[in-house]
Amino acid sequence: MKILWCVNQFPAEIALTLGLSAYYGGGWVGALRDQLIGNGVVSLTLATVYEGATVEKKRIQGVEYVLVPGGRAAKQRYNKAVQHGWRQIVNDIMPDVVHIHGTEYAHSLALVRSLGRIPCVVSLQGLLGECAKHYHGGIAWWRLLGTRTLRDNLMLDGVFEQQRKMQKRAKYEVSLLNEVQHIIGRTTWDYAVTKAINSKLNYHIGQELLRDPFYAGAWDVTTIERHSIYASQAVYPLKGLHFLIEAIAIVKRFCPHVKLYVGGPDTVNPGSKYGISRQSGYGRYLRETITRLELRDNIVFTGPLSAQAVKERLLKSHVFCSPSLIENSPNSLAEAMMLGVPVIATYVGGVPDMVRHGESGFLVPPADPLLLAEYILHVFDSSTMASTLGRIAQEVAMQRHDRNLVLGQTIDTYRKIIDSKGER
Repeated sequence: MKILWCVNQFPAEIALTLGLSAYYGGGWVGALRDQLIGNGVVSLTLATVYEGATVEKKRIQGVEYVLVPGGRAAKQRYNKAVQHGWRQIVNDIMPDVVHIHGTEYAHSLALVRSLGRIPCVVSLQGLLGECAKHYHGGIAWWRLLGTRTLRDNLMLDGVFEQQRKMQKRAKYEVSLLNEVQHIIGRTTWDYAVTKAINSKLNYHIGQELLRDPFYAGAWDVTTIERHSIYASQAVYPLKGLHFLIEAIAIVKRFCPHVKLYVGGPDTVNPGSKYGISRQSGYGRYLRETITRLELRDNIVFTGPLSAQAVKERLLKSHVFCSPSLIENSPNSLAEAMMLGVPVIATYVGGVPDMVRHGESGFLVPPADPLLLAEYILHVFDSSTMASTLGRIAQEVAMQRHDRNLVLGQTIDTYRKIIDSKGER
């Protein structure tokens, strides 16, 4: 089978080889790529848009990588001219199936409109229309307005502008889902959302692979940093870090040395450029909240971490928390479960399909720091319960993200789509 993938970014090692900026998220792309080419059934091409003016190709370790002109602008706003580059690639490869990873950006819609009768399937990640509704993270608009920074005003990139950009891209997402016939999802929530957009979509179940380091190792309560918490992502209000910080203030009354480690960019102390602070309005809001609650000694922003560093931090942590106001199937949660780390997550989106409350973790309502704090204390107070939660979580995650399972689901989906094309 000849399969063309459309991805938002190439895996980091490929991006660096091609002279592009490296992106260290989206580890499932590289993991699934490796499984497919190792299987020998699929001939794989990966393509994305870049800032150059011509289509560029390079073959690396058995996979063709293609760069299509368009750049960041083609991701944010639909550009019909990008279809020319896509059509050139499609006509050259003549794939049996085109597989688009994510609905987030407009260049994917341009690809769909260049395919003719070639079948296409879209893997769901987050769904922008729903994410945009929760973008403010439950923070009052006047509070967000009061924390705007010079950086926000100069770049026109504060929370309000970011939400509007997401709302615009959500319109492209709706168009994309109305113009394809097949999608790959994994939760009751993503099924419900996409069926409401296009009731004729053929829904295929496909779990995701995780980054390699998370397939080995197990959490052990005897080797952890007690009363430490790990959370990832603090860039956007919808991720709910501010509610976790409020919960930490409550936990501190009982565990004065509680420590929260936050992975990803340091939005509170991001440094400056040309003498102007890079701090966003949301970063300022977080800093003011941390100062008001006297938590500066209790919160550590780690900066971006490699997969191995995330694994090491998780294995040292007493509990992992995902306080988001909306998620589909967050890989950060899945990675914690794969290592057997006790998890607490908000009951939102597709998360209830990942965690069974009281068995493989705890689920709390979104925007509820009181209950979040209570369950953190539950985990802190009982090593036996924490170990049981982690063990069951690991068993569930290892089945859900099994390499052979995911590879089989993917190839089976491709074959079904090819067969359905012959039936039309």
